Amino acid sequence: MIVLKKVNKSLGGIKVLQNLSFTVERGKITCILGPSGCGKTTTLQMLAGLEKPDSGTIEGLSGVQISYAFQEPRLLPWKTVEDNLHFVLKGPIPMPERQKVIDRYLKLMGLSAYKNYYPRALSGGMKQRLSLCRAFAFPHQLLLMDEPFKSLDAPLRLTMIKEVTKMWDINKNTIVFITHDVPEALLLGHKLLVYSAKPASVQKELTIDIPHGQRDLGSKKLAAMYGQLISLLEKEY
Repeated sequence: MIVLKKVNKSLGGIKVLQNLSFTVERGKITCILGPSGCGKTTTLQMLAGLEKPDSGTIEGLSGVQISYAFQEPRLLPWKTVEDNLHFVLKGPIPMPERQKVIDRYLKLMGLSAYKNYYPRALSGGMKQRLSLCRAFAFPHQLLLMDEPFKSLDAPLRLTMIKEVTKMWDINKNTIVFITHDVPEALLLGHKLLVYSAKPASVQKELTIDIPHGQRDLGSKKLAAMYGQLISLLEKEY
């Protein structure tokens, strides 16, 4: 379990986070929602060790291997689909196990037939699939995902949500996932944290115990949560 206690953080003289406290449970997906610029990405950067709190503590990260999925794919254009994965995995995973891992994740994401393609030949959705393959395949105990579906249209976003839950089901990764999209959070998250406007703190925490494959946005429970989340977020804009 990762625990943030009364974390404060300022950037450029502006206080972004104030008395931020929450826990990240092992083997669960924690989704963070909130207004633009309220400190969601800053939270991920602190979890990744890229930023330090001004005060407060973050416990439970010592020795934790971290993987990161960004808003944009960040692929190496001069390397093929397969070689993009080899590049990030060659340190932590030796051959021939590395090839088995690569083949497994390419198959999961429907990219096996494109393993010798270069990124320029891939659609936007396929590039994002490859980015997710890379993030999940890299050995980790914590996966940080910063709005990885932000640039995708709604149908493709739903497809990607299904792919993420499929990969999560394999080894029950601990994931912290940032999103502006309420349905996305409801379909993915086990714990939903709603940030206030900056200086941000957690104004509401919700939990969802419904298995991913059984979640229906039209169900009474999720529809009620949707209304509650929209109401909370509208107050902060």
